[in-house]
Amino acid sequence: MSMISHRDSKTEIPAFTAHRVKLAENQWTREGGTDPLFALNFRVLIDRARESLSGKRILDLGCLEGGYSVAFAQFGAQEVIGIEAGRRTWIAPNF
Repeated sequence: MSMISHRDSKTEIPAFTAHRVKLAENQWTREGGTDPLFALNFRVLIDRARESLSGKRILDLGCLEGGYSVAFAQFGAQEVIGIEAGRRTWIAPNF
């Protein structure tokens, strides 16, 4: 299993499988992959929501490590719940 360094560079966590989420300046969950904020399906959802998720409650089923869940929160969702059944994908964001 490939690993990435945690913020403090002392801890290693499993690499994310799909989402490239910004953790801090110049630090991402993975080098490649999809940045949820720029993914076409996310942009279509935002367009349908008239550019705002403010006040909305979102259930993200099969969320992998929660990349889209984070993006929904960044776009103002009132509450976001991500549910994932795959063990490998819920270990990675648990740091």
